[in-house]
Amino acid sequence: MGDPLLNANEAVKTWHDSAQRPGFKFLVVQIVCKSTGGPQAYTGRPMNEAHKHLNISTAEWAKFMELFNEACDEFQLPADVVDGLNALLISMEEDCVVYPGEQPPPDPGPAVHRGTTLYARVGGVYPIALFVDRIVDAVIADDRMQVPLDGHKRNEASLKYLFTELVCSACGGPEIHTARNFADTKLLIPASRWPIFTATIPTAASHLPQATRAELVQLLQRSRDQIVDLNSTLAAVSDLGPAAVKDLQAAAAGEGLAAEARSRRAAGNGASVAARLQVLGDPRTLYGRGGGVFGLAKLADRLMDTWMHNPNLNANAKVAKWNESQQASGFKFLVTQLLGYLTGTTTLHWSVHGGGT
Repeated sequence: MGDPLLNANEAVKTWHDSAQRPGFKFLVVQIVCKSTGGPQAYTGRPMNEAHKHLNISTAEWAKFMELFNEACDEFQLPADVVDGLNALLISMEEDCVVYPGEQPPPDPGPAVHRGTTLYARVGGVYPIALFVDRIVDAVIADDRMQVPLDGHKRNEASLKYLFTELVCSACGGPEIHTARNFADTKLLIPASRWPIFTATIPTAASHLPQATRAELVQLLQRSRDQIVDLNSTLAAVSDLGPAAVKDLQAAAAGEGLAAEARSRRAAGNGASVAARLQVLGDPRTLYGRGGGVFGLAKLADRLMDTWMHNPNLNANAKVAKWNESQQASGFKFLVTQLLGYLTGTTTLHWSVHGGGT
């Protein structure tokens, strides 16, 4: 949404400037999950209705695909996954691009949600996703809350998506609530911090109609078990005031946490990603496909036990003597290092000692 070539299209730029990014991101995750075999249901407009009026050219589409592949490379997705995602996006091209000789359809205008549900009365997924963006950032940045993150599954983006599903569903929307009874999909607000969370709701929902905010608090109170860490033993705190919420303009523009919280989170996520690569490996390497250090250590253990007791190998008197005199544990360690080094990791280095492996 920040690329200059894409924003050179005035219709695209206007849409980017006016669209609330949290809602747009939510819908993109929905459609990718559904199209790749997930249980999610896409609740947005049909692709041609949502995009054809923007008069996207083939050159702009090519730039979009280029940026997509750069993001896949940044996240080190396996080649077969990237190929599958490329095929998925290419299948959407005709619904998005206006080819030479075609005329773009008129702008359909904002979606109208009918009915009496809270979902319809607040305006659907976009304002709800904006509320979620504000409150999730607030609780993550608040040191009192201690929402567990791991930089992998439980990260800011995934928690916002999953909590948007929950809030939409609680408000009567058509969104599916993914794995609602699985702990990792919940925000996991410590039970003792629930008053802080509820106190933050009105400010995070300040963009919603005044009359709907108390109802939203009530609905989330009824969904408490889907939000709280029921096993938390975190002691109560005296300060139960609301968490600081970022302003509406920053949230709608897709701006993240405050600078201090963002740097703290980035440091934690970076350390987590680096640690994961060291242990599990880059999935594009043989090291990663072999299970990283866990898989290779298990393989080395089995290989050494098999080789060091094989009668044919021990028929060589020097091999038998060496097998009997050397410490098997150290030998297994060095072989694990060697396998890690040869299969593509940069985090393990073979230690060369006298006697060899």
